[in-house]
Amino acid sequence: MKLAEYCALHNLSVADLAKLLGVETHETVRLWIKGGRFPREGALKKIAEVTNGAVLPHDMITDRKPNGRKRKKNAKGRQP
Repeated sequence: MKLAEYCALHNLSVADLAKLLGVETHETVRLWIKGGRFPREGALKKIAEVTNGAVLPHDMITDRKPNGRKRKKNAKGRQP
């Protein structure tokens, strides 16, 4: 499950999730959700812990570039 899906399912705002994760600013969590940044190892562990395993590290991988555009796939249908 993606982080945004988890928030929607549990009626959590980005700021609420940031507090649960112990992240100083909700902007960091927003960037994780949008694919602008990837959480560090400690944050990935905390996300899995807070979500009771509903959101795992592989769920944080996005098919979007930081600018919001979809990544192009190569001839074999894989992302470069």
